[in-house]
Amino acid sequence: MKITVFIIIFLSAIQIAKSDNYIRTIYIDNGNVFPDSTSNFMSRIINSLHFPTRPYIIEQELLFGVNDIVDEDLLLESERNLRRMNIFTDVDIRLDTVGYDLVDVYVNTTDKWSTTPALLIGSGGGQTESGFKLEDDNLAGRAYFLSLQALKRTENDIGWQGSVFLNKTRFFRQNFDINLSLISHKYKTTQIFGLSKPFRNLLDAYSWQFKTKNIFGNDFLYNEQLNGQNQAQQLLGIHEQKISAYYSKAFISDLRSFATVYIDINSTDRGLPQFRRAFDNTGKFLIEFSSVSEDYFKTNRLNTYQDEDIMVGGYGSVILGRTFPIDSTGDKVWYAGARGERSWVGSNWYIYTQVGGGSGFDDGFAKYTFQDSKILGFLTLGPKQVIATRFRQQTAWNWPADRQLVLDNDYGLRGFELNRLAGDSRIQSNLEYRFFPGWKAWVFKVSWAAFYDMGTTWDQDFGFENARWYKSAGLGIRFHNEMASGKTNVYRIDFAYNFDDMKFGGIVFTTGQQFSLFDIHNFRIPDIFGLDFDGE
Repeated sequence: MKITVFIIIFLSAIQIAKSDNYIRTIYIDNGNVFPDSTSNFMSRIINSLHFPTRPYIIEQELLFGVNDIVDEDLLLESERNLRRMNIFTDVDIRLDTVGYDLVDVYVNTTDKWSTTPALLIGSGGGQTESGFKLEDDNLAGRAYFLSLQALKRTENDIGWQGSVFLNKTRFFRQNFDINLSLISHKYKTTQIFGLSKPFRNLLDAYSWQFKTKNIFGNDFLYNEQLNGQNQAQQLLGIHEQKISAYYSKAFISDLRSFATVYIDINSTDRGLPQFRRAFDNTGKFLIEFSSVSEDYFKTNRLNTYQDEDIMVGGYGSVILGRTFPIDSTGDKVWYAGARGERSWVGSNWYIYTQVGGGSGFDDGFAKYTFQDSKILGFLTLGPKQVIATRFRQQTAWNWPADRQLVLDNDYGLRGFELNRLAGDSRIQSNLEYRFFPGWKAWVFKVSWAAFYDMGTTWDQDFGFENARWYKSAGLGIRFHNEMASGKTNVYRIDFAYNFDDMKFGGIVFTTGQQFSLFDIHNFRIPDIFGLDFDGE
């Protein structure tokens, strides 16, 4: 009898100690744009015209399954994966206890209105854009992204520009993505094709990509300067073909680390030798060792009214490599580079810092040296008000090749003509006050902004000490479309005053905030620092 009682007590103790909960059933509620119970006639019409997201699209992003032990980290990561797809306005994963150690999981999503036929009207920097587009982030509910666009641009007398973009994650339900893009106007055509298997979540063990690019036509140069301002622009013939690939292996411990091998080969003709850019007609072989730590906080009323995930943590990388010329014009250097990032968050503040740089070495001398830094920060003054700042610096030395960074309305200096300021180095800063009152008209919410922008560009032979600083300030209004998500759910109108010309710099009308109030720490494909070139 005593033995029997002891066995019963012992087995009961084991059962009590066994505190794991198991998933019995997963319920997926793929909600339409508006609740089916809505009595609004227009809402019902919109729902009838929309293809709801197929349940398998949601299911394939979940990091848990039936009979798995409940892991809160995997539930949260799955929720973030679904938000990152940019096809939902709301994602919520909840648990319901149905037994002693059993739970049901409810995955609730609300589709955004994914099909966007739109007239395109934009202005800023003395230039205008007009045209139309048809875009779908979730074609037929199967998570295809398709964008067709025709845009008439007055910038550089470009005229009509046509664009086609196609992206499909998990192509044919396999674990790789396909990307196609075509952009063409009378001056230049760019064609890109890519296959990739990205790091989709914290448990992925490897990533790879194969990509080809073909560019032909002309680029624009704005680097003839007098007293810090461009006096002319020049057309530069170009035909560039490039093939690149990488493979990365992830190692999971307290820090998530990566070892990556990258290779690319390009063949480029720019017409005249003086317009040659760094590493034209050159192959690159790079090895990168990197690591990332990350945590997430869900928030809103920073960039938009919708929920966003702030990533907090750090990232560091070291790149070592060798370049080899394809012909007599190519570059042969040893290369070393490094980058570090760190972010912090408090109850009402956030700071992100990044610094990086690298250089090639040829016979013991530095060549193609580049350094950059970035700072982001914000301070919330309550549930409706936030003050934010951005600082970005990019500087090149020993750079014996053509290089161009532009500072204008598109690149962070509102109220200035497009392509007016250019150089091989740049500093820019922005200060914004954003106010989210919560006012709503149908599917749009309104927010307000006040801003102050400042920046400069300079060339190596001109010198930073001779650089002239340019400033602007103004007010803006944003309309947030609650049926959409991502950058295109914000329509931005800014009224900027140009302190350099001492006059009203025009109305900026475009999509997206001028800058996001936070950044991400994430795996990056290795490359040589400083190859940015602002052509148009």
